[in-house]
Amino acid sequence: MSAPPLLDVSGLTARYDGAPVLHDVAIAVQPGSITAVIGANGAGKTTLLRALSGLVRPSGGSIRLEGIEISGRRAHGIVRLGVAHVPEGRHIFARLSVAENLRLGGYVLRDNASLERSRSIVFDLFPLLRERAGQRAGTLSGGEQQMLAIGRALMSRPRLLLLDEPTLGIAPLLVARLFDAIVRLPSLGTAVLLVEQNVRVALEIASTGHVLQTGRVVLQGPGQELLGSDLVRKAYLGI
Repeated sequence: MSAPPLLDVSGLTARYDGAPVLHDVAIAVQPGSITAVIGANGAGKTTLLRALSGLVRPSGGSIRLEGIEISGRRAHGIVRLGVAHVPEGRHIFARLSVAENLRLGGYVLRDNASLERSRSIVFDLFPLLRERAGQRAGTLSGGEQQMLAIGRALMSRPRLLLLDEPTLGIAPLLVARLFDAIVRLPSLGTAVLLVEQNVRVALEIASTGHVLQTGRVVLQGPGQELLGSDLVRKAYLGI
């Protein structure tokens, strides 16, 4: 018998600025997995992540985290349940140092020992952040800021990490480093729900993928199988 999903989304509908965006969306994320969501701009991918993290209130459906209904809960409560969200655009605290940004990410931790363990994990994933610990975050390159945004989210030791376009506008060398780190997260106890423009790499590293079109899941399956589907090859890979 397969393990129950960490995240189980069913019948999810949501509006953004009053307009319907998501329609009857169903997605499951298994523990210790990477799940990819792909789709064109405007398909509803960002709204989906915002609904899961409590930034957008769903208008219908169910969102369960290990069997607990979290639909409609406030964002800070969802963070405390083990969900962290890295939005598109990073949104780091530019005037604070790298170390201060990371400390803010660990605000739900109760003691310095837990903070230090989280910091060690982040520095192991992103050694460059250790080198830049005292540097103002706003002086980092775009790719380094994305590492910091992911590292800050990981400070709370989430069970589920929501990543929205983590490689958008990032230099190719740092894109490879980011994907190397993302692939390691399930072994550290963090499942990943990944929204990513780089469709080929996203589906290569994902155990499961979902194709979102105009707010609906039109195709889902193992990542490698989706890479071979006519829809994905024609619409997203240009083949």
